[in-house]
Amino acid sequence: MLAVYLPSPHHTMHTCTRCRRSFLDSHSYDKHIQDSARHHICNQCNRDFPTSHSLILHWKNSRVHYYCEDCNTLFKDRPDLIDHKRTKHDYCELCDWVFGSENKLHRHNIQSHSDRYCVECRRVFSSPSNFDSHLRSKEHQPKDIDCVLCDKSFITDSALVLHLEVGSCPSGTVNHAAVNRHVRDIHPELVTDADDDVSNEVPQIGKARKCPKCGRVFRAPRDLERHLRSPAHGGVVYTCLNTLCQVKFKTFSAFLQHLERNSCDISKADNDRVRNTLKELLIRV
Repeated sequence: MLAVYLPSPHHTMHTCTRCRRSFLDSHSYDKHIQDSARHHICNQCNRDFPTSHSLILHWKNSRVHYYCEDCNTLFKDRPDLIDHKRTKHDYCELCDWVFGSENKLHRHNIQSHSDRYCVECRRVFSSPSNFDSHLRSKEHQPKDIDCVLCDKSFITDSALVLHLEVGSCPSGTVNHAAVNRHVRDIHPELVTDADDDVSNEVPQIGKARKCPKCGRVFRAPRDLERHLRSPAHGGVVYTCLNTLCQVKFKTFSAFLQHLERNSCDISKADNDRVRNTLKELLIRV
């Protein structure tokens, strides 16, 4: 492939060797190069190619150019090219490959990315763990875990316990400190450092309310009360029972979520202890 490097505009002579023409000034020469059908310019490299095909091959084979073959369009950088492929083409980002149709891309994802591809939603996830979390989400799981104190339902046990801990249950009879006390009464070894000291003091500053522990100001007293009864200022309460894990959590709901995600290889006996604690907790509240 023959490419001609363009002469510097500082040259006194302005000659086009390919066309065998000379120009009196650089402006006339540049206009000729840009307008002539015999010149195909890569402005970034300052190179002149004899045909459009050779210019396109240059763009395709170069590491410093970002060219979409399907659209015959050159982009300024790789993020722009990738964004274009995502929005305009049936594109597999993991393989950097454009497919001829949505169904072809769909079949490719099933065959090549089954560990992170949701067939029902037609979505590719960045990792198998993110895909697994998606499968456990509300898009795929029914809300069949009922709160014993109100008419709300949840997808997971951890979501139900969080509902109780943050005080969002309309019953108003339980919060995170109450959950900690119940769990400690049922299985004391699960609770390492329960902090049940919840202040009921609500200092008033005008129409706002200020937390005596962190200084955060809330617009309404009920918001401050919910904050004070939350785990925001509590210490570490729970530690994973797996001796190889030992991750610590401030809330029972976070501990349950850790188990639901299969984040560690906890023994069946320890897992059963936690589940039995949960069952007893829901009876007591």
